[in-house]
Amino acid sequence: MYKKVLNPKPHRNRYCRPVYVDGIRYFSLCQAAIDFEFSYYQFYTKVMKNDGPVTYSGHSVVLESWVKKHPEYKLPEPKGDKDNE
Repeated sequence: MYKKVLNPKPHRNRYCRPVYVDGIRYFSLCQAAIDFEFSYYQFYTKVMKNDGPVTYSGHSVVLESWVKKHPEYKLPEPKGDKDNE
């Protein structure tokens, strides 16, 4: 019988990196760029170049992976969750 195995590296694709923008969790960098009308290439480059929180066009941006590694970093109370629907 075939058993489905979950991928141990779910975020191998650069588009699928969960990110917090102004305290709102987005499923991917691409989704956040679309919602805030950012240029995806410039947004991705700036976020990935810097290690930690970044200010982009007046918005606070931080990768979820960085937040998990640094529990001392306090995000503002989450305003919502923008997962794929």
